[in-house]
Amino acid sequence: MSETLQLTPAHEIDIPSAGPNNGLTVISEVEQSIAIMRETFLGLTISGPHDKSGYQSVSRARKTVKKARVEVEKARKYLNEDHQAAITRNNTLAKSITSQLEPIESELLAREDWYEAEQARIEREALEAKNLMIRQRVERLNALGVTFDGVCYRLGDFFIAHEDVASFDEQEFEGEENSLRSVYETVNAARIEQQRQAEALRIEQQRQAEELRKEREELQAQRRQLEKQKSELLPKAPADEVPPGAESTSGALAVWPEVAPTLGGTHMQHEADWLSDTQRVQVMQAQLSALLECELTPPPLASVKVRLDREIRFWLDTLTQATNQEAKSLFFHSVFPVSTIQ
Repeated sequence: MSETLQLTPAHEIDIPSAGPNNGLTVISEVEQSIAIMRETFLGLTISGPHDKSGYQSVSRARKTVKKARVEVEKARKYLNEDHQAAITRNNTLAKSITSQLEPIESELLAREDWYEAEQARIEREALEAKNLMIRQRVERLNALGVTFDGVCYRLGDFFIAHEDVASFDEQEFEGEENSLRSVYETVNAARIEQQRQAEALRIEQQRQAEELRKEREELQAQRRQLEKQKSELLPKAPADEVPPGAESTSGALAVWPEVAPTLGGTHMQHEADWLSDTQRVQVMQAQLSALLECELTPPPLASVKVRLDREIRFWLDTLTQATNQEAKSLFFHSVFPVSTIQ
């Protein structure tokens, strides 16, 4: 590649200023300088978008040519004002000169435009490259589960400002990314464990629900069987043979064993009812006992489980006392006092 020719003070051309009395002199001197300008100025080059010195040389040369053209036009006007007879000649001469200057000026202007366009392109591509880098870095952060609050990207104890994402070099950013990855792995492991526990709880609840369903089905079958047995045990006495005073005992649950024979079918009916209810209570006790066996690990649920277990044990004891033989006897006595049988 050839060396860039730059405009030095030795190459600069002094263009005289046109006035009312030196029009021909200005035109003559500029005409004599055209060959020098063509040879010197058109030899100037800009080696590339970073050749600012070459650009400045071309710009000064163009401005010199422009000044020459402008001074020739001014000289022509002064001469026309004083020498109307020479207007045609002067116009022709001036046009001849400007026609030679314009291609030089146009070429230099094109070189200036090229340089400025290249500078704009470089700046635009640099900005696009930076924006692409920022988008890619944000995608890498999002892949590790961060959330953006308008200023920082956060996950757990980790955070990084958006301006740092844009300004950090690749080594600095990779260091932050590695820190984030460590936090992500911890958070993700905790999430997976929570999902595992939730799934285990769901399976256990499903198992318990299935057991309850089976127990309900068994209870319903037992109730149907008891209803059948009761209907078979109850006597079918005619209405006119109902013993006196039997209406007063209708709806009671049981009687004292020693007076049972005096009540006949009524006693058997209430005995069957007591047996059915007792079996239902036994099923309830089995279900409550199963709840005692269920374990809840997370602290908030564990504290609730402690209170729940205390209530369950209370109701288990209450149900046991309510269905023992002593409770049965007391209840029968309250429903069928001995005095009503005598």
